[in-house]
Amino acid sequence: MSSQRRVCPGCSCLCDGLTASPDSLIPLEANNCSRGSQWFASRTANASSLSQAQFDSQVAEIRELLTRSNLALITGIGNLSTQAQQAAVKVADRFCSGIDTGWCNAGRGSMAAFQRFGKVTATFGEIANRSDLIVLWFCDPMVTHPRFIERFVRSPSKPRKRLIVIDEQETETASMADQFLRVDTDAIRFVQQLRSEIDDDSKSELAAQLVAAEYGSVMIGKPNDTAADFDVLTDQWFQLVRSLNNHTRFVMGSLRPDRNGIGANNVLTSLCGFPDAVRFTDDGPMHNGLEYSTTSVVRRRECDLLIACDSGANEPFESHLDAKTIAWLKSIPVIVLSDFPANRYQTANVHVATGTPGWTEAGDFVRADDVPIPMSATSGNELRGSVELFEGLL
Repeated sequence: MSSQRRVCPGCSCLCDGLTASPDSLIPLEANNCSRGSQWFASRTANASSLSQAQFDSQVAEIRELLTRSNLALITGIGNLSTQAQQAAVKVADRFCSGIDTGWCNAGRGSMAAFQRFGKVTATFGEIANRSDLIVLWFCDPMVTHPRFIERFVRSPSKPRKRLIVIDEQETETASMADQFLRVDTDAIRFVQQLRSEIDDDSKSELAAQLVAAEYGSVMIGKPNDTAADFDVLTDQWFQLVRSLNNHTRFVMGSLRPDRNGIGANNVLTSLCGFPDAVRFTDDGPMHNGLEYSTTSVVRRRECDLLIACDSGANEPFESHLDAKTIAWLKSIPVIVLSDFPANRYQTANVHVATGTPGWTEAGDFVRADDVPIPMSATSGNELRGSVELFEGLL
């Protein structure tokens, strides 16, 4: 049987170049990527099938639970394809539920900063072909996006780029950088000082390098899970990049840990007017910062039904929760859409074995540089998709 070229959905780089037979769940030729190989291994180990009758029965049960709930929450849609995200929003609207991209609050500040200051950005292709300086701020792509350096920074066919890594500690990526700067005390003050030096005659070495670049790029990661500090840091970098464009061409992007979180932000914005943490009421969608985020709602024990979209996730969502939260979730109905087996979950009242978005389930994903990538599905499997589930609930 002939093979086909596939895209790896293991991280938001969405690398192409995988060769797989149409009826295979795994690539015949794996790229040299630790994250990709681990992701594929976890998918194939957990593959399972669900008959149409079982699937229809679960859809009916979930619909009944949603009908009886006063405030349901759908979360984790950052793992799903764009089509599944659109269907999930319609379900949240019909049943007056909350909906959110994922569990972590850290990193949401980039969306708010974008709304406040605008964003000077570019595709990975433009960065690879034109940039001569790349700054990595609190991100370690050799761990989170292993082929980013190979494809866009150190590609032998692209212009030579100077790589500067700024982080709290020396990382795997820092070990191969041209320069590593440790910021382990006041990161906010560091960026503010850098902004003040851009227009000064007596610049620091780093500020001078940024201004001297013909085409600079900065990629933002997240230093920790303290959302407030990271939001302030992100604001500072958005303003710094705008200031740099008074002297040279400078763009920025992000290396997010989720798979299709940017796609989820885009879908929620287009359908609701808000990028994340939306609550539907009889009067329409509502948004109030982090008030309706998954972390906030669960901390306040506010929802009476949880739908966790774990299909394609790197690990089950319960891995990030403490014992008290696990105990509370056992007291409410929890519905899990997952390609992990049911025995990986302690709280699931209903476990729906779905396909893997981007691999056994077709759909569009949005790369970390906002470029939509169509993802085809392997054939020959009996797994139902998240799109089919959400559409069945309408």
